[in-house]
Amino acid sequence: MRTGLGVALVGLVVCVGCGPAPEAGVPQAQPEASVEEQSAAVPEAEVSKSNTDQPEVQSAPKAAESPTVAQKPEVSEPTPDEVIKAIKNMGGWPKLDNNKKVVSVNFIEPSSELTDAGLIHLKELSKLERLVFNFGNNAKVSDAGLAYLKGLTKLKDLKLDSTDVSDDGLALLKGLTELKALSLYDTKVTDAGLVHLKGLTKLKFLHLGDTKVTEDGVSKLEQALPNCLIMQ
Repeated sequence: MRTGLGVALVGLVVCVGCGPAPEAGVPQAQPEASVEEQSAAVPEAEVSKSNTDQPEVQSAPKAAESPTVAQKPEVSEPTPDEVIKAIKNMGGWPKLDNNKKVVSVNFIEPSSELTDAGLIHLKELSKLERLVFNFGNNAKVSDAGLAYLKGLTKLKDLKLDSTDVSDDGLALLKGLTELKALSLYDTKVTDAGLVHLKGLTKLKFLHLGDTKVTEDGVSKLEQALPNCLIMQ
């Protein structure tokens, strides 16, 4: 009798720790996996695919660097002594006034440096009143060289004998309104160029010998400059 009662008590204790028996055919809920377990369960291939699906972030293009602009060297104006030296190298004889300003230049000696480019030194002579090309062959001086005389508005006597000056060059002399004497002997001037001299109303003497100017051209110019003596 005691033995049967003991067995029954043992069975009762065992059944108290047990839940109800699962019903047949009903699926049982699985315990939730931890975050670490879920991460470990993702296949490497899927992780790789997820990474490749992300759009690639493009880096902003670098701003183009501004090109370095080379600074032009400053060109200093020649000193009066440098101008005088250049004139002498071209075969010229400068004459100075009491203030050491060049008022007259006479080119009487031949020089290979007497060219249009060399005449750039004359543009600095703002007090120049007399300019003479007196050598027999000044063919290296042409219309281009006369461009440097445009600012010499105090010129009163200009002699361009035996230069390569033509009608176009005379157009550059229109602003020299103080001219009183002008010699164009042995140049390429024609009647067409004389029209540029009509505004030189202070002109008293004009030499047109050994040019292509005709008597008709001289006659028309005399009407415009009645006080000017014109030699042909």
